[in-house]
Amino acid sequence: ARASGPGITIDGSMGYKFIRAFIQNYGYGAAPVYNASYVVNLFTSGATWINFDGVETIKAKISYAKEKNLLGYKAFQLSNDDNWALSRAAQIEENNDKDKQRLLLLILLPIGLVLILIASLICYFRRTAIKSKVMIILGRRNLRTPGTSTPAAEYFDSDTPNLQVFSFSDIKAATNNFSSANKLGEGGFGPVYKGNLPRGQEFAVKRLSATSTQGLEEFKNEVSLTARLQHVNLLRVLGYCTERDENMLIYEYLPNKSLDLYLFDPIRRYVLDWQKRVNIIEGVTQGLLYLQEYSNFRVIHRDLKASNILLDNELNPKISDFGMAKLFRKDVDEANTGRIVGTYGYVPPEYVKKGIYSMKYDVYSFGVLLLQIISSKRNARYYGTSENLNFLEYASI
Repeated sequence: ARASGPGITIDGSMGYKFIRAFIQNYGYGAAPVYNASYVVNLFTSGATWINFDGVETIKAKISYAKEKNLLGYKAFQLSNDDNWALSRAAQIEENNDKDKQRLLLLILLPIGLVLILIASLICYFRRTAIKSKVMIILGRRNLRTPGTSTPAAEYFDSDTPNLQVFSFSDIKAATNNFSSANKLGEGGFGPVYKGNLPRGQEFAVKRLSATSTQGLEEFKNEVSLTARLQHVNLLRVLGYCTERDENMLIYEYLPNKSLDLYLFDPIRRYVLDWQKRVNIIEGVTQGLLYLQEYSNFRVIHRDLKASNILLDNELNPKISDFGMAKLFRKDVDEANTGRIVGTYGYVPPEYVKKGIYSMKYDVYSFGVLLLQIISSKRNARYYGTSENLNFLEYASI
């Protein structure tokens, strides 16, 4: 009987594309059947039964016998070729193709691995060479105390990492000659300016002023510490400049400035919803935990307050201003100092009375800061009905 159904021509033959489509669509319903001379395909298409069951009367012969693997079945192009004879050439050709593919894979895979290894070695040696050159250049450009010839090895601790050394002319150009338009603010260290490098990189410059309440020792201390501290919630130092009797620190630029500008402003405080305030508290906590537990050395900040918490584009906090910070050995619990530093309202009582400081110093300051983040109130004012309560007394009632 002549085959009939979708894809079957008038003479009963079926094209290769239709057979392939039926095999793909109907899977196990398209099983090939072989005899000595012919190929019979049996499958169903919906309610229509498509079959080549009259083997001796089939006129559709296979003229192109290259086998195609589709879902584990064999597909052939059919045509009316009465001189057809079954051939094993397709099977032999397929086996040869597979052998060639295996051989090609065995050749190309080792070559590819060797090329990757060579490229990796080239990149490694290039980076090593560049790093060595940078270290040599930085080693030649000593950091000097203004008005002296003290080299960097004596000026800082021996394990202080090399930072980028900025020239005074570069800083002057980047800040538009320290213009008022570029001024971001002013703290105990001195004025802070925004700088722009030719490549578009933005940074902040802290310039030590002659009337600064913090001096050269604080400057050296801040460079030494911040250069060795690496944490997402700590402000990153980029370099320094000590030309022309100048002492300047170069930091990453944070566009949203400091936390106090939001907390204590009657309008901007509403930018800090509860979720943002919780995120700020969590970020400051992570930064302090790093300083006290997870850095290579324990650090007491000693000036943790709202104005020293800077905010990035997404209002994530970064602890800044390490000029007053002190290193603490892991085996030491507390120490004494004859010099009382810090900001009134954030300093623990035992430090003010006896000069004793420990890791609890920053914990006390953080507690005050936490209350401020929650309440948006300053700690340098008096509260209550008679305005006779300080911030902590008012918070306790």
